[in-house]
Amino acid sequence: MKNIVITLLFILHFTSVFSQDFITIDVEMPEEFQLVQCAPYAYYALALDDGDFVFTQSIFDFDKQKDCGVRFVKMSPQGNITKSIFYEFKIEGSYDYPHNCLIKNPHNENEFIYTYFSYGEPFYYNAVFFDKDLNIIKEISEPFLVDDFKLVHISFLNLDNNFIYIWNAESKCQIAEVDIYGKVIKSSVLKENNNPHYLYRYSFFVYDKEKKQYGFIDDSNGKEHIFNIFDKDLNFIKSYTLSGYDGYKLFGAAYGYGCVASLNDGTFAFTERFYNPNDYNDRFLQMCRLDKNFNIIDKNIIGYEDEDGLKYSINKEWNDIVKCKDGSLYCIWYKNYNATATDLYVGYYDKDLNLLWERCCKKDMACAGNFLGIDVLEDGGLVLAGNNTGDWGVAGAYSSVIIFKNDGAVISENLNDIRPYSFYPNPASDVVNIRFSPDVNVEKVEIYGMDGKLYHEQNFNMESINVNGLSSGIYMMKVLLDNGETFTEKIVIR
Repeated sequence: MKNIVITLLFILHFTSVFSQDFITIDVEMPEEFQLVQCAPYAYYALALDDGDFVFTQSIFDFDKQKDCGVRFVKMSPQGNITKSIFYEFKIEGSYDYPHNCLIKNPHNENEFIYTYFSYGEPFYYNAVFFDKDLNIIKEISEPFLVDDFKLVHISFLNLDNNFIYIWNAESKCQIAEVDIYGKVIKSSVLKENNNPHYLYRYSFFVYDKEKKQYGFIDDSNGKEHIFNIFDKDLNFIKSYTLSGYDGYKLFGAAYGYGCVASLNDGTFAFTERFYNPNDYNDRFLQMCRLDKNFNIIDKNIIGYEDEDGLKYSINKEWNDIVKCKDGSLYCIWYKNYNATATDLYVGYYDKDLNLLWERCCKKDMACAGNFLGIDVLEDGGLVLAGNNTGDWGVAGAYSSVIIFKNDGAVISENLNDIRPYSFYPNPASDVVNIRFSPDVNVEKVEIYGMDGKLYHEQNFNMESINVNGLSSGIYMMKVLLDNGETFTEKIVIR
């Protein structure tokens, strides 16, 4: 592989699905990477001021067990790739990681920054500065002189436009402030931990903007999420635990994956899984509004009760909240129903946490390796970029991109089944429960046998379909909306 920045070409595949004119976009591996066991991990998406966006593909070589480098892809909101480059890592031991950063340079609105680390003795902080046309302006590689820094860390940009890194070393939670050029401003031990395990992304938030106080989540006691607050000088202030949820309990040991977003009125939006203590498998994802003491003051269920036991559940790891300029919110989450299949959902909420629309935007993904780059576009839409193909470590694997307008319409997507509803269980024996996004109207639901015969028809004004009278076998469920759109699902009756 040449040690230069090279322009790569992509193969785009276009298909149309059902009655909807969707464009399917798969961003494939270039030919040179398809000759070896490489796979792309799409970690980041970054909206640009001109309406376009950039996303990254971290290229991992399974044969050599190392990261080769990163591909930067610029794409329009209509899903057209306008430019791409491959940046090869220069130092042996360089490692891309979903807790690094792709940001707009806070000191220069025309520049963007990608960071990564080289793990050796010592660690190196690396940064690539580039413009909106993906021309590389400068590169930085500086020794990262922080004691006990770990691969497993979380990071974000604070209000002073410096990076904050937090990681665990033994039983200590360590913290460092670092400028965008890799200079360590200060570092310290933030607090003692009972559990020296992981700290994950999706956990940082601004606690008090005027005082420059910040927060992050951990589950260091292994039982519940802890909301930790610290100040601009990296001094620990206080920890809070969640309260006020009417007897239901928060899942512990989720390793800090709960998501928090600071709202414009000083409260916080929070999502995480809950369960009934009398039935551990009764789980659902909840959108809550929290006050400054992290008491629940409002809530809105956005996930699904686990009727089928452990066979169907909200994935503990991948859920996220991103806030729009007007205070509205996108929530992105995974739901998995067996060991190898996961569905991806997007919900859009107003500033009062009212659900405006919801879409199942990808079905039957592989559970492993589904890192998503997420950002809100300049026009208020949403972009998701990820390696959600199910091809884990397979030559020829590709990343995928989904682009939403903020009205829920899909401009570009990577799979042929954007759905404004969800249903469970499948297989079913008595009933099929179905939940529709509030912005759609359903005309009827029909169930056909594999012989083409209509076995059940229902003008839909309920939340369940009685299938108790159907014989065991495979059927096709046809969902008809009043706007003429039609969707088809395979269901199994046992």
